[in-house]
Amino acid sequence: MHGRVKVRTSAEQAEIKRKERQKQAQQFAAVKNKIFTLRAEGSHAPEAMDMTARLLEQNPDVATLFNYRREILLHNKKDMTEEEYAGKIKEELQLSTTCLKRNPKSYSAWHHRRWCVLQVGGEDVLQQELALTTRYLGLDERNFHCWDYRRFVVSQIPPEAQAKIDEKQFAKVAADVDKVVENFSNYSAWHYRSKLLMAEHSVQFGLELPAAVWKEELALVTDPIFIDPVDQSSWIYLQWLLTPRPAPARPRVVFLHNRTLVIVCDQPVKVADAITITSGDDGGARVCVQSSSCVGRSGAVWTLHLAEHCPAVTITAAECDGSDGSQPPLVTGAIEVRQDGLWRSAAAAVTALPERVQGVVDMLLELLADLTETDMRACLQTLAYAYTTHVPDAADTKRLCLQWFTQLQTADPLRRGFYREMCSRLNIAQQLSEADDDTTLSLSSLHLSCLDGIESACHAKYVDVSDNALTTLARLSVLPRVESVNASGNHISTLDMAWFQGLSSLQRVDVRNNPITSVCNAATAAPPLPRVEVHIGGGAVQVSADVVDALKSAGWTVIV
Repeated sequence: MHGRVKVRTSAEQAEIKRKERQKQAQQFAAVKNKIFTLRAEGSHAPEAMDMTARLLEQNPDVATLFNYRREILLHNKKDMTEEEYAGKIKEELQLSTTCLKRNPKSYSAWHHRRWCVLQVGGEDVLQQELALTTRYLGLDERNFHCWDYRRFVVSQIPPEAQAKIDEKQFAKVAADVDKVVENFSNYSAWHYRSKLLMAEHSVQFGLELPAAVWKEELALVTDPIFIDPVDQSSWIYLQWLLTPRPAPARPRVVFLHNRTLVIVCDQPVKVADAITITSGDDGGARVCVQSSSCVGRSGAVWTLHLAEHCPAVTITAAECDGSDGSQPPLVTGAIEVRQDGLWRSAAAAVTALPERVQGVVDMLLELLADLTETDMRACLQTLAYAYTTHVPDAADTKRLCLQWFTQLQTADPLRRGFYREMCSRLNIAQQLSEADDDTTLSLSSLHLSCLDGIESACHAKYVDVSDNALTTLARLSVLPRVESVNASGNHISTLDMAWFQGLSSLQRVDVRNNPITSVCNAATAAPPLPRVEVHIGGGAVQVSADVVDALKSAGWTVIV
């Protein structure tokens, strides 16, 4: 035992490292607190620059320290010559480089570098920054911080100098087949490539590209899709290539009941800001909209509450500029609708895919036949995207997409809820297309998890959504003249009285065989609906006295 070197145990080593880290953290916190005190006092002394630099070299993700440095530099700028200030900025660039060596994906360091470039500019600085991004992307081509910064640097280069930089070729180097073989998840390179193509050809959507360019891009993305059909990055780029410029939004359904006007469009659009409503029986006098609300998440379904009762109204909307791509313009002629009258668009549904898209669909269907259930997720998603984007109302879309979304529930269980909602929408659309009675909406036993799409039957009086998997009835607000709702046998646990606001014709609600444990918004239900009788309980469901009392407080007749 004598003369033998004592070796520390792993527990002793871990304890020593813990104490060292604790000491470093305490020192870091002490300096940081001193810096924050100096900033609060309004100090712009060199001491603050020295301390912030030391801390940032240890941890470049403390954005406040970079902010303080910028404040000091801007404050002291008035006392420096232009050359002196440029020298200080170059020191900041060097500090940022040191920080990026510690963390190449530091938000704060890249943001500070961008600020520095905006302060001094100059072609030599910009070329230096391009070289830096090339170096960092060579180390990690998935560094989206660096991709974003490179786009910024290129945008600062004068147009005449940009011609010397083949950015498209640079993006291709990072996104070509050889690179994809090495790394299948280079989302940033694909994204950068799409941005360059949009700028080069003055387009916003992939399907707007010239035919020759589009075919070249399709060929580029096809190989990685076949090499690894599971990776998402190349599929996202393919979906961009299949994306068309949105057509002008148009109303599909308009319905007027009392003072409630329901407008359903084929695309998301801010209806209340894009239309003019006039009284059909009052010489064209304008009718004010008291309030408007968007129903659901699509942005295409709106209920407008008019300030006055009108026997008929006329809706007009002028074309607006949608060239920025943020929202398609709303286009319609004069639409006249009378009380309880339903207006439907007479426009024929598009049933054929564009030639380019059809070619891709045929290729993907051939690929799908060779994929296992676990590998087909992205392929099924892209097929469904192609159909729902280009021919949403076609019979084939309902049939095929229902099949694909059902398969996706197994192939992609993490998004099962979304696929169930998509299946619900398709089932509702199918039922509505086959319905004979305009006043009855029968959607029983269809495994529905949502009611998206019932707005196309906004004139219905009798609604049966029993024996499904619904947890909410919020969509009922698009059925202003509904009299009876059968929602028995669902999964509703909280009955929200706000679901029924504005339904002045409602008489009966059946929510038996639902695990209802609470009622909300009963106290604020206005106006109360004393004629409504609600049926609850049923089977093994126990209804608490609190639930019954809450429903009665809203003026409802409760039948257990």
